[in-house]
Amino acid sequence: MDLLNAIQDEVLKQKEEEAHNMFSRVADLREFITTANPAPDVTVTLKLCCLSAERLMGNRGTRVTAIDAIQKTEFEPTANVLADLTPLKRKPFIAQVTVWNAKPKKESSGKGNLEFHPGSVYTFRNVDGVGFYTDIAKGSVQYERA
Repeated sequence: MDLLNAIQDEVLKQKEEEAHNMFSRVADLREFITTANPAPDVTVTLKLCCLSAERLMGNRGTRVTAIDAIQKTEFEPTANVLADLTPLKRKPFIAQVTVWNAKPKKESSGKGNLEFHPGSVYTFRNVDGVGFYTDIAKGSVQYERA
């Protein structure tokens, strides 16, 4: 019974984190990382606009570089201005999410992994490992096929 209660408590904690830790602006995510210094198992939900996406070496996942979700309406001008910044000056305005490939299922019909398109807004749920890497806000998530 103690194990069941402990698991139920973790589920409630996880649901509370999901409700409170929702970000659609890179600045808000950066502030959360700086002030909360989240543990590796803390999850967040990110709703961001894809700036670019690249497959990782070994073809095991995709790194999505993203900006504020609201910038979807002004994507082209925002992307152009960001491109004019040096990589160091660009860091406060972007976040990166590593989306690991879905685990293959036996009954899978051979569908590929998700493709990300610049200018589209994506919601990433259960993003963990949130922190900074070379001063860029980052996190990772396991892609699950429905």
